[in-house]
Amino acid sequence: MYDLRILIFLGVVAFASPASSASMNVENGVTALKTGDYTAAITSFKAAAQSDADKTTALMGWGDALAGRGDMAGAQRLYREALALSPESRPLLIRLRNLGIGP
Repeated sequence: MYDLRILIFLGVVAFASPASSASMNVENGVTALKTGDYTAAITSFKAAAQSDADKTTALMGWGDALAGRGDMAGAQRLYREALALSPESRPLLIRLRNLGIGP
């Protein structure tokens, strides 16, 4: 029989793991982008990018939020950083092309 304290600890560790935290931040960022809340999106994607889990998606979302605010230079920088992690990413290549920039 498992000790209840161990089960609670395992549940807390699983819930607070960096991967789940990064995923939650990405989801929050996507929701904020959909509503046009670029400040909240930037905050969420920035937090997700600090984790190694799904960093490419976080950087791309962060770049989308900057582009939504009109910061095309910032968006380009983040798209390029994400592209360095995932060189074959078509969504990133398309975003750079839409900014008028090749890879």
